[in-house]
Amino acid sequence: MAPSKSAGPVSFSVKTNAGQVARELRHLARDQVPYAAARALGDLAILGRDAARKDMRRAFTVRKGNLEKAVGHVKARKKDWPHNLHSAVTVQEWADFLAHHVTGKVRRPRGKKLAVPTRFVHRKRTSTGRVPKGLSPRGTMAKPSGYIEEGAIRRRRGKRARIRVAILHHLVPAVRIKPRWPFPKLVRKAVAGEFSPAFRRRFREALATRRAPRS
Repeated sequence: MAPSKSAGPVSFSVKTNAGQVARELRHLARDQVPYAAARALGDLAILGRDAARKDMRRAFTVRKGNLEKAVGHVKARKKDWPHNLHSAVTVQEWADFLAHHVTGKVRRPRGKKLAVPTRFVHRKRTSTGRVPKGLSPRGTMAKPSGYIEEGAIRRRRGKRARIRVAILHHLVPAVRIKPRWPFPKLVRKAVAGEFSPAFRRRFREALATRRAPRS
């Protein structure tokens, strides 16, 4: 399967002989194999999801797990057996910016320049990672103490401050975002070789909990 070019859903294909097993086990398997296959694919989706979330802690500054919640999964459905049974690891729409960190991207401004926060601003971020409104480019320039000089947005501080003028944002023509989160690779590595044991476990579970046939 060709690598994904975005942080969209990552699907994975699995070659199995479940169809042959179903034919051999006849009526019993017709009921239980679809269930076991669907649950097994769901288990794999959870493995892929967890692997992608775990690597986020390496690639990004994760605050309170909010970013990790961007990665979810779709379970397979028994009713889609046998031709359309599938599961996937997904990224929520509100976190579509993660695609830039998968493939890399040159980010360009809508206007003349991009405002890149400095360490001074990064230290002031909220628990969810947001820049306080008063330290944003617009919020800074709305105050009498904010001004632009030598390609940076600056703010004058009080006389007692150790640093009298704080540089809040550098103004640049573009920013290159480097690939640092191999989302598709993480998912496929996590699910490789896991379907067979997951299917056997779920099939045994299905046999143990099946209803007795009516006499």
